[in-house]
Amino acid sequence: MRSTKKEKFDVVIVGAGAAGVGMGSLLRLLGIKKFILLERSEVGASFGKWPREMNFITPSFPGHGFGILDLNAVVPNTSPGYIFKQEHPDGQSYRIYLKSVATHFELPVRTGVDVTGVEPLPAGGFDIQTDKGAIRSRFVIWAAGEYQYPTIDVFPGSEHCIHNSAVPSWRDVEGENFVVIGGFESGIDAAVNL
Repeated sequence: MRSTKKEKFDVVIVGAGAAGVGMGSLLRLLGIKKFILLERSEVGASFGKWPREMNFITPSFPGHGFGILDLNAVVPNTSPGYIFKQEHPDGQSYRIYLKSVATHFELPVRTGVDVTGVEPLPAGGFDIQTDKGAIRSRFVIWAAGEYQYPTIDVFPGSEHCIHNSAVPSWRDVEGENFVVIGGFESGIDAAVNL
């Protein structure tokens, strides 16, 4: 007979990308012990799927000796720019940075877990359903990101478009003339690389 007893945590973080690793590190720094990160794939997985040429537009400045915070860092006193000697890290480098932070803080990351539902409990807290069983937690931090959930088919003709999350390399995109829809980081990056 299968046990129906749920694992219990104070905090469950869903996702082990920048937000999840950053929050997990903060919980460690605050001395909170009973938490877990649930990750469908691996730490920093979405960054590893960026188009090869894609880089952060926000520069990483290794100026911690002067008390300057690196805007791409997920914890104080770290800098992906310093580690990789890149002002604009690419996705693979940033993925490695996140794995390094997770290792340094000994974050309790459970990989290969797909969260399928979150239900609030009447007395407070949450039941988190996963493909590996149910978990109960006082608090849930949703840090699953947006990259893996692209918004597509939102206007007539969008079926002719390709989202940057489906592009392994901009060099693989065929054609000579392109229209980029969107002017945020990934849109600008696409325009520069096409």
